Amino acid sequence: MDAHLAFTNFLGKRVHLGVCGSVAAYKALDVLRGLTATGCSVSATLTGGATEFVTGLSFEALGAAPVYGAMYPPQPDLYGHLEPAQNADALLVAPATANILAKLANGLADDMLSCQTLAFGGPVLVAPAMNPRMWNASATRENRQRLTDRGVTIILPGSGAVACGEEGQGRLAEVREIVLHALKAVTEQDMAGKRVLLTLGPTRERWDAIRFWSNPSTGTQGAALAVTAWLRGAEVTAVCGPCGVWLPSGITRIDVTTAREMHDTAVDTWSRMDVGCLTAAVADFRPVPHGKGKFKKAGA
Repeated sequence: MDAHLAFTNFLGKRVHLGVCGSVAAYKALDVLRGLTATGCSVSATLTGGATEFVTGLSFEALGAAPVYGAMYPPQPDLYGHLEPAQNADALLVAPATANILAKLANGLADDMLSCQTLAFGGPVLVAPAMNPRMWNASATRENRQRLTDRGVTIILPGSGAVACGEEGQGRLAEVREIVLHALKAVTEQDMAGKRVLLTLGPTRERWDAIRFWSNPSTGTQGAALAVTAWLRGAEVTAVCGPCGVWLPSGITRIDVTTAREMHDTAVDTWSRMDVGCLTAAVADFRPVPHGKGKFKKAGA
């Protein structure tokens, strides 16, 4: 995980991770790693399709416990279909196939994961992964709407090339996006309704066509504060100087370059905010611009 996402204060929280039959199933292991790194405990259920791509042993080896599979194993836990509802703080299905979306939307319960989800009364999140045609099918759209109306959080898939070679929306969301949404689901929403403005990163003050004055600020501190406020339910706007820091899609990001741009954007935004946190490493000076061309050194 990125430095600004290295939270370690989720000890005592538990997420139940459902894994479905998708070529993206192997990424669920990274989701498991990301969650356990925060101190959060994780249990898991693999559908029959998921076991064609990954094994329960892999999840156990990385710390998931318990790990469920078939509804009726040789030595069954008679109430395994109810256990997550009794002990987990959130249920996350990643990757979620079109099949599981249809089951959940219609209340079907014909395997361990669908039974566990139907019985679960806490926050439910799904991170779909499928062929773009399946994602855009009218039945899938209707199922997504049903789930959204019931309060299920849908972590939207990304766009690009998928396993079959086609292009479009359907790729599993980034692992860090999935992990953060799960962490938000188990975090007290004590900042819900608050609007927070943050500035972060450096500014660049142009001198000539290729040179600028700046500093090596990474934006890590400001990004950590922005993500923390978002996890706690705030509506966050981040005014970012030129830095490569990643932020989850739930945060409104405005990219700027110069100190003047950052100032003007922050002032324009401030009237709609409740809290301001100005962490940017703004340049102390602005050089007199040389012009559009490159400054020539003496004797060059």
